[in-house]
Amino acid sequence: MIPPLSVVSIQNGQLTMSSTDDVYEVYCSPGSIGFEEPMEVARGGKIYKAELRGFIPKDCAESEKALTDIAGRRYVAVYLDQNEQYKVVGTRDIPLRVTIDLDTGSDTNDRNGHKIIVSGEQITKSVFVSNPFA
Repeated sequence: MIPPLSVVSIQNGQLTMSSTDDVYEVYCSPGSIGFEEPMEVARGGKIYKAELRGFIPKDCAESEKALTDIAGRRYVAVYLDQNEQYKVVGTRDIPLRVTIDLDTGSDTNDRNGHKIIVSGEQITKSVFVSNPFA
């Protein structure tokens, strides 16, 4: 999760950040990441309803603090898709909202952790970029 003000530009397949000091790296369980970006036509033109979701395993004090810090705020997200391509969701001007829900079960086979959803409306599609953290 990248604070919007840390995003300098997203162009020509490159994401440039002013700093990575406030960037949150979020690990999601393999196979839990999903992304949808349906397009709708509105009076002003096309709108893309982006939703990136995943599952962060293990509920613990350390993760709870970090997740509480980012919950409800707006960020630009970068994720690695199943084709090993980086994609940027949101922009400096239109960051997306982060929601986090605790998900634990009463059975030991049930998963224990947090569902994370980064969502919002954009006026442009999400874009592929080269590894911004290299």
